[in-house]
Amino acid sequence: MYSPSDKTSSRVVWITGLLLIGLTAVLFWLAQFFPYGQHPDRPIVPVVCVSWVASVVALCALFFGLRVKNNLKSLMGYIVLVAILTRLILVFSNPILEVDFYRYLWDGIAANSGVAPYKYSPDAVLRSTVDDPELKILQAVIQTNPSAHTIVSRVHFEQYTTLYPPVSQFVFRTTTALIPDDASVDVHIAGIKFVLVLFDLGVMVTLAWLLSIFNKHPAWLLAYAWNPLVLKEIANGGHLDSIAIFFMISGIAVFLWMASRWAGQAAENQHSEDDPEGPTSSDVTVRSTSQSSCLAASASSGFLMACGVGAKLFPIIFMPAMLVSLWARGRRVSASVFGAACLLGTVLAMWPMINPTNKPVAVEISESETAPDKTDGLAVFMTQWRMNDAIFSAIYQNVEYDWGEYGPAWYVVVPNETRVKWCQDLADVKLANGNPAYLVARLSTIALFGLSYLWILYRVWQTRSPDDLANLLFLTVGIFFYLQPTQNPWYWLWAMPLVCFAKNKGWLLVSLILFVYYVRFWFSEQEDSYQFLGRPYVGHDFFDHCIVWVEFALVLTILAIAPTVSRSFQRFSPMSETR
Repeated sequence: MYSPSDKTSSRVVWITGLLLIGLTAVLFWLAQFFPYGQHPDRPIVPVVCVSWVASVVALCALFFGLRVKNNLKSLMGYIVLVAILTRLILVFSNPILEVDFYRYLWDGIAANSGVAPYKYSPDAVLRSTVDDPELKILQAVIQTNPSAHTIVSRVHFEQYTTLYPPVSQFVFRTTTALIPDDASVDVHIAGIKFVLVLFDLGVMVTLAWLLSIFNKHPAWLLAYAWNPLVLKEIANGGHLDSIAIFFMISGIAVFLWMASRWAGQAAENQHSEDDPEGPTSSDVTVRSTSQSSCLAASASSGFLMACGVGAKLFPIIFMPAMLVSLWARGRRVSASVFGAACLLGTVLAMWPMINPTNKPVAVEISESETAPDKTDGLAVFMTQWRMNDAIFSAIYQNVEYDWGEYGPAWYVVVPNETRVKWCQDLADVKLANGNPAYLVARLSTIALFGLSYLWILYRVWQTRSPDDLANLLFLTVGIFFYLQPTQNPWYWLWAMPLVCFAKNKGWLLVSLILFVYYVRFWFSEQEDSYQFLGRPYVGHDFFDHCIVWVEFALVLTILAIAPTVSRSFQRFSPMSETR
């Protein structure tokens, strides 16, 4: 029997699901106005507004879904159905402001041609006249395959080799091998996006299992499954992060499953100590079986995390915390097995990338152009890339000194003479790679993350609660994200499967706020200058130096007030999070 409140909550979830499908269809329609290339009449602002409305709808679904107490299987089925439908709609939509998938497709085509994608930049393939056997193979491919030629010519940052690790490369290679050579570019794009959505759906399945382990309400799946940022970045934008996220959440799920079992066993052991008869022979057998299964789980968890690193490097940040947790619980053998699986698995997963025979090859582009000094995409990303950053930018701009005609940004407080001296002193440092300000900002944010991580490790060592452990793992990636020089919205997807375990529910709003990032493209197309604190900003500079700080301040404000709002709300309308 449904109670009146239960009926109302269920109806709201069903209505919000239909609204989300409708809003996804609107995005599909808007996507047709985003063909490849720069077009000043693209409806960027409408896309952002529709995404914000969809985010509010998804949050309403979560708010009411957590109040449904009956017929939860039907609720779960509806959540999955809407999630699949919205993803299928966007798989076949025109990508909105995204081009990364061209690199994935070209890497797969190169690998299927027998050439390691780490060796030659797309620019070299298109323009070089060097007599190199492997380079000639790739050039022959684009000469005979019009789709391959179009794909390689659309690769972003074409002067650099790929930066994507081998596990993702295996997915790219497998996907392109399944697509006919004479298929159109649109078919290639839909194919790679479909495969990435399959990993995305795998994340949903794993997350559903993890929620059941913690006995949390299945409606928490909505925080990921119906999240418009997830839909936009994977099903529409075709970002590879779903591969790494799948392996990451699978490894964490196995790990948290072990932690939950051990927490339950600790309670049982406490009960058995109070039993004068002591443990029976059947208890000893169960414990022996449990130990062997936990060792297998430790190895599986470590291997899955290593696969995640082999897909995209970020899952490595979880490994020390997980290892410390195992050691603190007295599971020294399990910790050793987990550590060995992580280490060996990571070396094996990364070997094609670190293999010296696959190192980037710098070749002459033409007779009038010499070979470029740097073609390694990963090295360039680690030493030059910046986007949508606040903390990193504050450090970087206070070390950099070359500001052109408009002078330094409004938040620069270090005198120009001091900044010039710093950069001159650091110019000859090899690690600076020609960008001393970036080196200083990198080292500073790494130090900040290191201090934060020490606090997290201390908390991990102290806690025996699986809920606290899940929250700390979420905080690890949350802090890591906001200290990065590159804070693309799809990087926040790394945290999305764990956001339902965050104790501060303000984190649920971060995905909504991150849609502000796409306004940067609108500013890039504007010729007007904008004044802020007496300094003019033109184009995307206004976003990079002003809007970003509004975005960051909004997140900090929400996180600060969310606990108070949550406590006040629960006095009048408590939210049940358990089944």
